[in-house]
Amino acid sequence: MTSNIGIRVGISLAALVAVGFGMPLRASAGGPTTAHKVTITLKTISQTTNSKGDGQPDKVSAKTSDVFAACVGHSPSKTEGIYLFLNCGDPNLSTGTIEAMDTQPLTDLGQVGTLTSDTEFVVVSTKGGGATRTAVSVPVQISISCNAGGTTADLFGIMNVKYSTLGTTSCPNSVSLKVVGTGFNDPPGDFTVGDGSSVSAKRVAGVSLP
Repeated sequence: MTSNIGIRVGISLAALVAVGFGMPLRASAGGPTTAHKVTITLKTISQTTNSKGDGQPDKVSAKTSDVFAACVGHSPSKTEGIYLFLNCGDPNLSTGTIEAMDTQPLTDLGQVGTLTSDTEFVVVSTKGGGATRTAVSVPVQISISCNAGGTTADLFGIMNVKYSTLGTTSCPNSVSLKVVGTGFNDPPGDFTVGDGSSVSAKRVAGVSLP
């Protein structure tokens, strides 16, 4: 699985200051954008034919490193990974972006996909009379598209987000969801994503989009 993703490099003075204080490195109009290192497990099933000419399922377990390699063109080094970026100021976490990143030096290696929430069904937990958000549960679609369209997947699940204090506000800390869906990669071609598949992410400091 290979790709040719353009490398975009960027780190601002504000980012350097944020690193020093352990804070997220980018802010949007609605609040800080938090970075979360992603862990992916996909249990895929595709069609294959055995030596006797009989159709059989081909079952493969794909990990974070496999998705990274498919999108970027090489296996991740110790400083490389996949990151989910969420807007802390968005009360419904309506959208997010998923990027392949190198943290040393801070480099965006290309977009892996996007996250879109069905905000009509968001459930929010708070404390302090509603003043502090503690958790969010919302149906989401994760759309993976990279390798010039040679690697795609549409994953669906209920995203559970735990919040924790960041500076003076409460922001997403950890993300977890079980997913199912469909996808394409060459090889093996079309595949389904079934039981046992999951996506999780944990907030980290020192990572931002250029």
